[in-house]
Amino acid sequence: MFHRFIPNPVIAQALAVHLLFEEQADAYREAAGLLAGAHGRRLVDGIVDALSATFDIEPRTFSKLRDLLAILELERVDMFGGSEVAKFCEIASDDPVMEEICLLTDQLRSAMNLAQPD
Repeated sequence: MFHRFIPNPVIAQALAVHLLFEEQADAYREAAGLLAGAHGRRLVDGIVDALSATFDIEPRTFSKLRDLLAILELERVDMFGGSEVAKFCEIASDDPVMEEICLLTDQLRSAMNLAQPD
C-alpha cells in the first residue's frame, strides 16, 4: 500500500501569504509607503511582525492584509493626508511603479483568497 502525503489545508493556505511576504515585504512596504505614507509602511511592518510571530494567520492579521489590499487598490488614497495624495498624483500612469503596484496587488489578492478564513 502506498502512503500519500496529504498536506494540512490550513498550512497550505497560510503558506501562500507567508511566502509572499518573505519574498516581497520590501516591495509591499515601498508601495504602501508611496500610496499611504508612513501609515502604509507601518501597516506592512505590522503584517510582517504578525507573520513572524505565528504561522497561523490570525483574524487581526487578515484584517491588516485587507487594509493593505485596499490601499493598493487605491480605495483609500484619499483617506490620508494631503502630502500622500500629492505624492500619488505625481506618479505618471505609464511609470513602471504603477505596473509593479498592480502586480503586487494581484499577488496579494490571490494569496489572500487562498488563505481566506472560513
